[in-house]
Amino acid sequence: MKPVRRAVSTPCLLRLAITVLATPAAMTAQQPDPPGALLQGVVYDVQTGDAIAGATVLFSSLQQLISSDSAGVFAVRGLRPGGHIVTVTRIGYERRDLPINLTDESNTFIEIALTPSPILLDSLTVVAPDRVAVRGVVYDMVSGTPIPGAAVFVESENHGTLADSLGSFVAADVPPGPQLITVKQIGYHDKVIAFTATGRPEDVVTIPLMPKPFMMDGITAVASNIETMEDRMRSRRGDASAGRGLIRAYDREALLASGAATGLDFVDDHTIVRMMPCPAGELEFFCIGRGSYVGAPWVYIDEIWQPEGLAALHRLSTSELYSVEVYFSGSEIRGYTYEFMERTARKPQALIPVLLWRWGRRPPSDLR
Repeated sequence: MKPVRRAVSTPCLLRLAITVLATPAAMTAQQPDPPGALLQGVVYDVQTGDAIAGATVLFSSLQQLISSDSAGVFAVRGLRPGGHIVTVTRIGYERRDLPINLTDESNTFIEIALTPSPILLDSLTVVAPDRVAVRGVVYDMVSGTPIPGAAVFVESENHGTLADSLGSFVAADVPPGPQLITVKQIGYHDKVIAFTATGRPEDVVTIPLMPKPFMMDGITAVASNIETMEDRMRSRRGDASAGRGLIRAYDREALLASGAATGLDFVDDHTIVRMMPCPAGELEFFCIGRGSYVGAPWVYIDEIWQPEGLAALHRLSTSELYSVEVYFSGSEIRGYTYEFMERTARKPQALIPVLLWRWGRRPPSDLR
């Protein structure tokens, strides 16, 4: 609905204007109400003189909490002239109630000294974090360039991570205190360093790696050969998978993140393999089960058949393994070490076909 406009005569308008101009309040109506006095202050330690950041400042006339900044400074506007009580608190210090008086013309700056509270400090228990993050960078000792993809392994936790394209890494969930880190990368000598995990962002672990002689020919050729070998492994898995059961491959990132101490622990806890003790008549100790079948799998380490079966994986720590392949739900398992991949980085080699031999025996038909 539109508002109804009512006509006002000229004499009425004139009388209204005279009234407004004659009113003293109208003469100041164009001026905004004063915002109130500005109060600024600083909170500091009475013994050391150091600024106290994060102190809580409360005024009795305001329903508002104010905190001091990193320099101990605070500011509040809108306080009415007159007397006020300001209360300042901070953990580790005695409470301070300070009376102040504000005038209506001047801004005010106050200094508030807090006294440390020995009783409170003695009873305050600081609990160290259970876990922290370790940050670091891996680089080439000769060229100074970052080393991407380096494997960083925390010995006490049996887990680790890979360095990114800039050689940086973050190992999360590490207990604070002294630690050992093992760093591996193909073409470089392994490095073991001791450090103290603090969790502070500024504590960055720098890890230089010494290149091996064949790396001097250029990293491009090494990377190309590694890619060739990984392509051959993928191709073999593809050829073997057609209608013959479940196949899985686990890369070094999965191995590092697993927390498993040995290759056998990894296969048992982090793969599709269902391990169990071998029945009578088997020469191995560890067997795998699938359905009603229980038997010892074929195990290869670096393309070499292992007569002790899965026990061979117990001799290898997770940090030594580059990858693990599980064929046909565990009837054949192949592990590859960093040492093997480094040999192929110099010259790629052919791979042994899956299920080639084992004392002339073939696995049961349901595992093919």
